[in-house]
Amino acid sequence: MYNMQTYVMMILGINLFLRASEVITLGFNNFQMNAAEVEFAEHRVDSLVLWIKGKNDAEKVFFRLYRDDDNPEFCPVRHLLCYIQAAGLKGGCLFPEWDLLIEFLDDPSSGDGVFDPLTQHVQYKNFLDRMQVSQ
Repeated sequence: MYNMQTYVMMILGINLFLRASEVITLGFNNFQMNAAEVEFAEHRVDSLVLWIKGKNDAEKVFFRLYRDDDNPEFCPVRHLLCYIQAAGLKGGCLFPEWDLLIEFLDDPSSGDGVFDPLTQHVQYKNFLDRMQVSQ
């Protein structure tokens, strides 16, 4: 799950051209579910819409993440939805600090799958440490 969380953070950051600080603070509230493209007959999500307010943005900026059928290993929609399901997330921040997430996964009765988006997200330094290549 650690690697999956890291990969989803990376793939979202790359697809949306986000700063690390913007990736780690993404939450369920960033998504505009009424703007998502869903193919109900085929049980498929084709795109998701989310907003980001970057450090130089005066207002929210909306982005659309598309399903990538040509390169499913790099598909941000598939990986994000699989991660949310596998982690049992129900709300709050998308990327809770690893020790909090593993505690919840080990004992689901210890929480409700909602992590505080202001205080329980992956910390900036921890995210950067994950991106370092060990030699």
